[in-house]
Amino acid sequence: MKSFFVFFFLGLALIGTGCFQPSRPSLITSPELKQEQQTVKITGIIKSVNTQENTLVLEFANGTKESIHLEESTGIIIDGREEQTLSKVQPEMLAEIFGTRNAATLETIARTIRIAVSNNLVVLSPNTGATVTSPLLIEGFARIFENVYEWRIKDASGAIKLNGFDMTSAKNPGTFGSFHLEIFLPAMEQQEFTLELFTSSPKDGTEENLVSIPLHLLSISTTTFQSFFPNVRLNTEKNCNTVYPVSRTVAETAAVGRTSLYTLLKGPTEQEQTIGYENIFSPENSIYSLIISGGVATVDIPSSLIQPLNTCEQKTLHSQIRETLLQFPSISDVQIILDHHPDSIFSVS
Repeated sequence: MKSFFVFFFLGLALIGTGCFQPSRPSLITSPELKQEQQTVKITGIIKSVNTQENTLVLEFANGTKESIHLEESTGIIIDGREEQTLSKVQPEMLAEIFGTRNAATLETIARTIRIAVSNNLVVLSPNTGATVTSPLLIEGFARIFENVYEWRIKDASGAIKLNGFDMTSAKNPGTFGSFHLEIFLPAMEQQEFTLELFTSSPKDGTEENLVSIPLHLLSISTTTFQSFFPNVRLNTEKNCNTVYPVSRTVAETAAVGRTSLYTLLKGPTEQEQTIGYENIFSPENSIYSLIISGGVATVDIPSSLIQPLNTCEQKTLHSQIRETLLQFPSISDVQIILDHHPDSIFSVS
């Protein structure tokens, strides 16, 4: 019993001196959050303006929206002219906002709002001079004819190495829409290259709204793999499942699986077509995603990709995807699904 009291009072002494702190809830019930202000620069489409509350709602490129608060001191600049009120700020304008965001409440207060009414194509990423890898991710906004813009990759000498087109998300004519583009870069001899985005005039086809962005490729190392295509000259037995490999060399990439599928969409080169290689895919086709798990590659494709094809062409397309992906050691099987539905499996007999 004496030893019990000795340890009991010794424990109290230790607690009193702070040598031992028992586990218990904090007695502070209403801590003050540290009001940290973060400087922000954000760009988005104005969706609504409330002149009474001095707020506006901004939609970002990823589709999320945020309410922006203005103060009496907030500067509003439209095409270089300073405005005193929100009266000339209209929905569907593209705004660049400089301000502060409260880290605790996430409330954003605009210090300056810049609106360039004449800018029709704005690239948010990548920044000029950025060091990039493949695939190159591009994000921005555009207000363009039929929502179509074109892009190209130029090497250090100015030669066009790759080009294509894409569309914005705009729902109404004459309004801004966001765009997200993924470019699987070609092999380069030098690290310096240029990304260009532009539109073509509906009147005479001349280039308009050109945005030119010099970039730096992290490495000129390359990745080589095979893409599989049908060949009418080689396939003398006319077997719908038979496809043949052609070599592809691109800028070094960790996304080699997705890159190989992209080469299928592009189809055989003009030279390859002259010796019998054919393209089942049409230029507007896309592939939603590729997920590799446990050695199984799941490819998600739109049903519109196979709808125009006859039975033999569907078998060929199925073989193209399978053979192209099965060349990689990490893939032992391929499953193709339609329109994001895991139970809607594209299979051929």
